[in-house]
Amino acid sequence: GWYKNSVLDFEMVTYKRRRFKINGKLEKWVNCKGTSPNQISFSRIHDEAKPIIILEGMRDALAGILLGLNFIAIATTSFRNFEDMNQSIKPTDEVILLCEDQQGYKAMKQIKDNLITKNAKLVSLSTSKDVKIDLSDYVMSCKSRIEVIL
Repeated sequence: GWYKNSVLDFEMVTYKRRRFKINGKLEKWVNCKGTSPNQISFSRIHDEAKPIIILEGMRDALAGILLGLNFIAIATTSFRNFEDMNQSIKPTDEVILLCEDQQGYKAMKQIKDNLITKNAKLVSLSTSKDVKIDLSDYVMSCKSRIEVIL
């Protein structure tokens, strides 16, 4: 996760999660007391002519930085601070929301519905709803930076 430590800078932090058993199976992840990954989003927008990509997770945020993308990253799919996210978006911006699986699709759809721009679309990098592929996985599958950008 991350938290904002000034107007221009973000610092990476960790948050504790614990998995609980339900009916004898490990199923539910819960944040430990005093930790929360969902307070703010992390944005890097440097070219207002390019679309803004909304992605989930620290690995995808790092991939976005390395690729030079305009992006807003959320820590988890349970992110709900839409006001924070909309501070980085203008009503005329083009926004692409990356969906890596079914849960990600549901989360990104809810974010899309709460954006101040109506020029937004959901995009999946996976060819099957049973396969989870996020931006960092997609980058690793490509042979060159050019292939990633295309």
